[in-house]
Amino acid sequence: MKKFLFIPIVLLALLSSCTSSSSIDINMYGGKDSTAIVVSKLAVNKLKAVDTLYLKKGHADISLKVNENSPEFIYLESENGKRVSVLLSKGENVSVELDSNGELLNIQGSPESLLLQEVEAAQQTFRMAFDSLSVALNNAVELGDQAARTRINKELGAMYVAYKQKAIKYIYAHPKSMTLIPVIFHNVAENLPLFSEYSDAILFERVYDSLRTKFSGSPYLVSLMSEIEKRKNLLQVETFLSNAERTDFPEIILPDVNSQQQHLSALQGNVILLSFWDPQNDGMKLYNNDLIPIYEKYHSKGFQIYQVAITSDKTDWAIYLKGKPLPWISVCDIANDNSYAAAVYNVSELPSLFLIAKDGTIVSKNIFDIKALEKEIAKLVSAK
Repeated sequence: MKKFLFIPIVLLALLSSCTSSSSIDINMYGGKDSTAIVVSKLAVNKLKAVDTLYLKKGHADISLKVNENSPEFIYLESENGKRVSVLLSKGENVSVELDSNGELLNIQGSPESLLLQEVEAAQQTFRMAFDSLSVALNNAVELGDQAARTRINKELGAMYVAYKQKAIKYIYAHPKSMTLIPVIFHNVAENLPLFSEYSDAILFERVYDSLRTKFSGSPYLVSLMSEIEKRKNLLQVETFLSNAERTDFPEIILPDVNSQQQHLSALQGNVILLSFWDPQNDGMKLYNNDLIPIYEKYHSKGFQIYQVAITSDKTDWAIYLKGKPLPWISVCDIANDNSYAAAVYNVSELPSLFLIAKDGTIVSKNIFDIKALEKEIAKLVSAK
């Protein structure tokens, strides 16, 4: 960190030019005295409580220091869990009006906050429609209704593409708005980022370049650059794989507990369950117990499991296998968070499951319900 040796009065003037008090004035119509409103700010990827305000005659206010080139995402949460977002810039005096339930009625004094309300409303509308179709898809799968399953899958895909196109239009229309951060990092469902393709690194880079001219001190730009670098690295991996000798699914070559290299491609022609897991997680160990009867039932019919432990503690994994030998192929990737195997399959969390058909097609992902998984395996092993 650079050190400045200016006399105190000059230093004070310098700091005053970098930060300024911003305020949020809250009016809750019908709000009772002593009603609590928790004020939090977004610290890159998690909420951090700043203060708790108590209404007096339906009113409360708070002053916050905000850097000139780093607006703050501020959240006001009432006692019933209702949350209102404010994108607070330096020197702004924002007025927020709430009803007695904590729902936003009006917000003034912050153009960015108005844009943020639009972004969040669009995200909420999409999420509700997407979740509704997802429930319908799960019902179709459970009922074995292949026609409905195909139709709903197409609807989900079309909905996703249309929403992504709207998000891209928003990014181009608001190049200098910090609301691009929640747009570019939006998850349309759990573990499903809106911009999930490695090639989306180009879009992340565009957002970064447009924001850094105005918000060079924002910590969100650090996160953006980190995401850009990660996606560029994964894109290089994807390019390498596409230029390599063709396989029906990305190859994995890792050592088993006896230090023998095990090739995933050696199982081609079988139905394969590719499992990524954390051997230090007790729940995942119990799930292995559920998999054993399925493996024993269908192994003779051409079913294989290739299980990748993602951990930096290979000894712990080896001890587990010695104490409880598993009947399938078990390998370990000690690269942990930097796992190449996890990267080529775009694994974002553990556990992750991929079901690969005899022709090498990845037909489904993350079917954790053991009955639904067995039903899918039974269908695949009987297919010609």
